[in-house]
Amino acid sequence: NEIAADETYKGKVLQVSGTIRDIGNDLLDNAYITIAGDQYFGDVQCFIADKSVVANLRKGARITVKGECDGLLMNVILQRTIVVE
Repeated sequence: NEIAADETYKGKVLQVSGTIRDIGNDLLDNAYITIAGDQYFGDVQCFIADKSVVANLRKGARITVKGECDGLLMNVILQRTIVVE
């Protein structure tokens, strides 16, 4: 339920662990990684301001990040994300 999830998580800082599915830049040249979801949840797209951090990451690697949930827009979006592990 997207509405209930937004009321519970939007604007809160979340810690997420998983496998990096994708690494890239959006249309505005903002660096991101995508953490693979499962059969019930979509992927988590994590925007990371420090591109040097993103440049050192690899698809398929396990990662833990922390960022502010911005809700669902095709993927769950985390803004101002930092890499924890």
